Amino acid sequence: MEQIFTSELGSFYNFLFLMSLIGLVVFVSLYFVDAGYGKMRTEKWGPAINNKVGWLLMEAPVFIVVLYLWLISPYVVTRQAPYWVFLLIFEFHYFQRSFIFPFLLKGTGKMPIVIML
Repeated sequence: MEQIFTSELGSFYNFLFLMSLIGLVVFVSLYFVDAGYGKMRTEKWGPAINNKVGWLLMEAPVFIVVLYLWLISPYVVTRQAPYWVFLLIFEFHYFQRSFIFPFLLKGTGKMPIVIML
């Protein structure tokens, strides 16, 4: 059991390292490339869809996947409050971000499909 846990922990640290490198590359590259949404959107970013639909399709998977992973995890039956508090904070945030905020957007802006994906 200990070896499995150590292996999973090593994989997790490798994942964190990889995501940190990707974040660094994106951070630096955004100084040289205009993001393809909002007032920076141009046709060079390809086909676009309604901003509200794009925002919902971009953010809703996070809400749904985290909820699903929580429901199949062993922590769903725990009575320890911190697990529930952090889950609820995260899910409330992404519920608002996914299902409320997009419909508060004004205007008829477009979002490139590439950015949404």
